[in-house]
Amino acid sequence: MLSIDDSPEKVPTAKSKPPVSTFSIYISRVKKQVHPTLGISKSSMEILESFIIDFFERLCKESSQLMSICGSKTLKSKDIAAALKLLLPGELGKHARLESEKALKNYLSSN
Repeated sequence: MLSIDDSPEKVPTAKSKPPVSTFSIYISRVKKQVHPTLGISKSSMEILESFIIDFFERLCKESSQLMSICGSKTLKSKDIAAALKLLLPGELGKHARLESEKALKNYLSSN
């Protein structure tokens, strides 16, 4: 007669890791558009990924702060545009805002 303690031991199963989102595919696509013949090393790709993740976190934090200052509970495109203006200096900020507006127009026209 088997008791609860005499049950066969369970073999631990390997847990699958949660998917990690990376931007390497998108970085490679943009790189191929700009410089199709050049390659990129793994360490350079990791640095670019780190940069993108860091900037995205800063943009989210700044947008969230602007949203709370305005007393809004909804994140709007103007909050993100204002955060871009604060985070990116001069001409780079202007270019980023223009590209974001263009992407938003394309998205809204496709839906």
